Amino acid sequence: MESTGSFWKPIYNLLKLEDIEVLVVNAQHIKNVPGRKTDVKDAEWIAGLLRHGLLKGSSIPNRDQRELRELIRYRRSLIEEHAREVSRIQKVLEVANIKLSSVASNVLGKSGSAMIEAMIAPHLCSWAGLCPDQNESAGKRKREVIIRQSIRKLESLGVSVTVYAAAS
Repeated sequence: MESTGSFWKPIYNLLKLEDIEVLVVNAQHIKNVPGRKTDVKDAEWIAGLLRHGLLKGSSIPNRDQRELRELIRYRRSLIEEHAREVSRIQKVLEVANIKLSSVASNVLGKSGSAMIEAMIAPHLCSWAGLCPDQNESAGKRKREVIIRQSIRKLESLGVSVTVYAAAS
């Protein structure tokens, strides 16, 4: 079997469960052997190379070790993605002239998060439409009503909203 990407893994696992001897070969080793390698004659070509003893199998670790390696790779990708997100947050803050990294070593740590929350909190209700505008024209004040969509917008962010009826 030729190892191409990760397509060989499920087939290899199934054949190993049935105690069938499997030889996984690096594609580069097949290409280095003189002759042509095409998709149409691929299986015949590999079988012929194997019959003549020209193929060397790759070292495949046992299933537990393969699964552990997959978990470690996944963890590494999550850590890298987290670092990219922190960088994006820092960049957004710096574009807004907020250099949080100069006062907090960890922007998403306890103190960094508290500072970000303190900056955002006054504007959150306004963004969600929960703060009535100060609409005044010719000395007459217009009443603004908090709409149900604004409450849904905040609740979608996980903010608990309690509405009290204003005294008329």
